Amino acid sequence: MNENDELVESISWELKGYQTIWGFADERNNIYSDNDYHADEFSSTYHCSDLSIRVPYKAGEIVLVDMSPFIAPFPAVIIEAEWDDYTDCCQPQIAYINHNGMIGTGALKHLPHRSPRFSPLLRLERYKHTLEGKDEPLQIISEIVGKNPKKGEQLNDLVRDEESDRPGKRRGLSWNYLKDSFWMED
Repeated sequence: MNENDELVESISWELKGYQTIWGFADERNNIYSDNDYHADEFSSTYHCSDLSIRVPYKAGEIVLVDMSPFIAPFPAVIIEAEWDDYTDCCQPQIAYINHNGMIGTGALKHLPHRSPRFSPLLRLERYKHTLEGKDEPLQIISEIVGKNPKKGEQLNDLVRDEESDRPGKRRGLSWNYLKDSFWMED
């Protein structure tokens, strides 16, 4: 982030054929390629075709996930931010409206990919529009988690636990179920 709270380019990407990322160079001109796993004090990592770099967003922020043309752009709420001391492939965790119209949660960096793979981190940005229609519950989730980041972890656990108790059912939970659950309580 620069002094105007805008993302600035600090990594150069090389695209190759059917793969999304073949390699990249960070600000220090360290080169990483398809076979590397690297985690240094700059916290840039690349492993197994999944990009894992730090993002500047905090719990409660709404972001636009843009993996077009392969997956249409959609809003999501950061429900668990990254840890301060290291980069993890499973952080941040997000809440979003899945293709069944349910609230889903999961690791932003491991969102379901289609072939060809395209990292959700490549064009991630703050969401700049009003949430309407099916996406309105995300605004409420954003406000709750923004005020109390522990609520994000509770939401993530609730969705994960409920999904594991319902094998073979649609993934995610309905907004009606979530808004009537313990998660909404203070």
